[in-house]
Amino acid sequence: MADGTAEAYTDWAGDYYERDIDHEAVQAVLTGAPLTRRTVAALSATADFTAVAEQARSLGYAVDER
Repeated sequence: MADGTAEAYTDWAGDYYERDIDHEAVQAVLTGAPLTRRTVAALSATADFTAVAEQARSLGYAVDER
């Protein structure tokens, strides 16, 4: 995780949470791609997209509602 790459974070998070972490979704977040339903679902199957999108917008993060 120390080197700031998606690979490092994916490896760390997979070990920490003891589950597979979607590398593509992590890469999207780290590169600042607009947050999508797919990205949120890939990172947390139980997350409420509307709530996550609202929080992301409040932090200035772009959200793609499609």
